[in-house]
Amino acid sequence: MEMIIKEIELPIKDFFDKKGIVYENYSILALSVYFANLNYLDETNNKNTLLELGCGSDSVVHNNFKGSWFGIDVVNNDRHGKPTLATNLASVHDMPFQNDFFDNILSNQSIEHWHEYGIDFKMAFSEINRVLKPNGKFTFNFPIHLHGHKIFVLNKLNILEKEIELAGFKISEIRTYKSKKLQPY
Repeated sequence: MEMIIKEIELPIKDFFDKKGIVYENYSILALSVYFANLNYLDETNNKNTLLELGCGSDSVVHNNFKGSWFGIDVVNNDRHGKPTLATNLASVHDMPFQNDFFDNILSNQSIEHWHEYGIDFKMAFSEINRVLKPNGKFTFNFPIHLHGHKIFVLNKLNILEKEIELAGFKISEIRTYKSKKLQPY
């Protein structure tokens, strides 16, 4: 399978308003995450099992997934004190699930923070591969140039691609999101 690279323009304000997302209240990054997650839900079979890594205290995926949703996080509460949605407190390097358990695994804006908890990519990808069913789908999204591990800040994604492939995954698609929305600073 050949890798596909797609550049996706964020939809206009009306799209978000119809979903109950107040467009003006969110940055381009936040709107991109919402849009990516809504697309993910449309493309994922809602009758399957899904594990959301670093699920936090709010998740559009959790709120809209129709299948069996599981979440892990390393903290009980977010930085505002709101309780996590996680079904299990766990780290991506040691997950309390059987081998070949999940149809889909999603890392939603968390992969760039794994290093903060002493997790290296090789260890994490190996563990994800262990709990993902054969022919399962691992999807992750992250910001570039904003924060987190230097691979993301410096846009050295070729290093990450090598780690992914060494863990037995094949990258089938890369999506980038852009917007014409101007941000006040």
